[in-house]
Amino acid sequence: MFIDDEISGISFKEAQAIGEDFFTKIRDYEDPLRKFIETIISKQKLNIEFPEDGEISEKFFQEFILNGQLASCLRGYDDSSLASIFSKHDLLCEIPNIIKTAFSNTDLYELTCCSNLKEYTGENLVQFDLVILDWIFNNGNSADNSNEYIRENFSKLENSPAIILLTSHSEILNIENRITFYSRTKIGAGLLIILTKDQVQNVDFRVHGFRQLSEKAIVQKEFGNKFKQYIATWENTFENAAQRTVKNLWQLDPYIVKNIHKDAILDSQPFDEHFNNFILLSHLFHIESEDDLNQKAYELDKIIEKLDFSDLLNLHSSKISIETHRNLLFQYYYKGRNLPEKMFNKNDLENFRKNILKRLPFGSIIGKINNNIIEEAYVNITQPCNLSDNARKDDSDRSIFLMRLVVLPADVDHVKTYQSDRLTIKSLKFNGKFYDFEPKPFNILCGPVKEIYEFIYNQKYQVIGVLRPEFILSLQEAAASNLTKPSQTRIDRPCFGSAKLSYFFKESNDKKTYETYEEDLSFFLKKEGKKHTISFLGQGLFSGANFIAKFFEQDTIKEKIYKFFFSTIVLQKDSEIFSENKIKIRISAIELNDSDPTNIGYSRNLDNLSKNIHYIVIQYKIFV
Repeated sequence: MFIDDEISGISFKEAQAIGEDFFTKIRDYEDPLRKFIETIISKQKLNIEFPEDGEISEKFFQEFILNGQLASCLRGYDDSSLASIFSKHDLLCEIPNIIKTAFSNTDLYELTCCSNLKEYTGENLVQFDLVILDWIFNNGNSADNSNEYIRENFSKLENSPAIILLTSHSEILNIENRITFYSRTKIGAGLLIILTKDQVQNVDFRVHGFRQLSEKAIVQKEFGNKFKQYIATWENTFENAAQRTVKNLWQLDPYIVKNIHKDAILDSQPFDEHFNNFILLSHLFHIESEDDLNQKAYELDKIIEKLDFSDLLNLHSSKISIETHRNLLFQYYYKGRNLPEKMFNKNDLENFRKNILKRLPFGSIIGKINNNIIEEAYVNITQPCNLSDNARKDDSDRSIFLMRLVVLPADVDHVKTYQSDRLTIKSLKFNGKFYDFEPKPFNILCGPVKEIYEFIYNQKYQVIGVLRPEFILSLQEAAASNLTKPSQTRIDRPCFGSAKLSYFFKESNDKKTYETYEEDLSFFLKKEGKKHTISFLGQGLFSGANFIAKFFEQDTIKEKIYKFFFSTIVLQKDSEIFSENKIKIRISAIELNDSDPTNIGYSRNLDNLSKNIHYIVIQYKIFV
């Protein structure tokens, strides 16, 4: 379904505003424009009754001024106010015409159009697979009203149609504005896609792009609905758990708090951390007790299992998407706590020893920093009881154990294959960059407090993060296998990169047609063993497809090219994509090599391509 108050073009009210001179002229008996209209009606014997006073109705304006034989004559008349009306009308009709053409195949699609928000509400929307909705309506409805319509009618549906939101306001695509929009409407990115009207009208997008995007949106709508319910369940879970946790806090009397404080003192534990952890685990208990959350996650699992990467829509995906995933991993591995600005000072040994549980806590990672880059790192795997003994006794002989960590850059442009034979600590965020660490269980720095303190101070190490206890226990046991992480499968993490796109065709007489698209295309890259796949992102989906499609006349071939760009693409040196009407299209993916700056190897690869076959050439680079 397509909902737009301007679905039939310019409204009578807007035309009166921007073409005021036109309406003034047709009320003037002597004006040349009015006489022109009357002459056309008379000469062509049009069945049109022009009002004597020139006060035309909205119906007259729509039926005769904008459409029909009179309209075709008026379009050739030289009048600026009339031209402005037709110009605005044509602009407004362009997007509805694109949408109607995209779904013109009545064997596959049934398109319903309406011009107001009230005609279809609530359960009446379930009959549609997809709703295309304008964000702002000129009949008094602001964007806020449209937001309310989405929240009240779509967010509450168990089986909501997918939504494509059309807008002229590109600022909504800003990441912060987009997050605010989704949270206010209670609709996630899996169910609602935002398109600016400029994008739809762009030559790269139009009919083929809109159809492909719509089909993908419909495919993933089951996931979008279930994920919407999953988020709502989390909101309820947090609210219920928070109420139960706070109720328990209100019941704690000073006697109990004093006992908790004494326990912390006896163990030389910082009271703030000890008490907060006590309450935090109580809060976690209440969250874990919510059965609905587990049930919704189970239902989500069954849906996402059926979807392939090629089914997913990457229109709004970007570096920010991967960074969000890295942030989730960072929060999964590390405690959320503020790190001391300055940990180690000269002649500060006693203060360090007495406060070692705060200065160098169990699980703390210390790093040597050079030019804001982590060069070396160790993790404190000393048992908390031994740390406490050092804090309590001046003459404690308990050693401090630091395990060496190999620093591995893990920013959004790095991709690594999962290795099950080693434990890797993922995604520490430091100074805006991400790092992985590979522990070396047999490379342990061990010594009394004084020696460890001097090593840290002299080598200028600082605490850069604190691991959660469960991962420290794995290090203590020298575990050789990694732990399961959210959305972290036994393959590499995706990375963000770019590629150059070219079209290549060599005729039988060796005449070559070779053209390269002027802009690099962004993509997600995944590596599974020796196989590399990419998924183009954002506007690159459409601009890349349109660049290749322009070399072909057949609409069916253009359609398949768009489908190809929307799929997960396996990078191969020479592989057929499809063949139709004796036209063969293959892909030639070539990895760029830093050791070959003049691209001699690349040129040689092109010379080896077969004749009379159209090639989509992708030049890409893998970051390691």
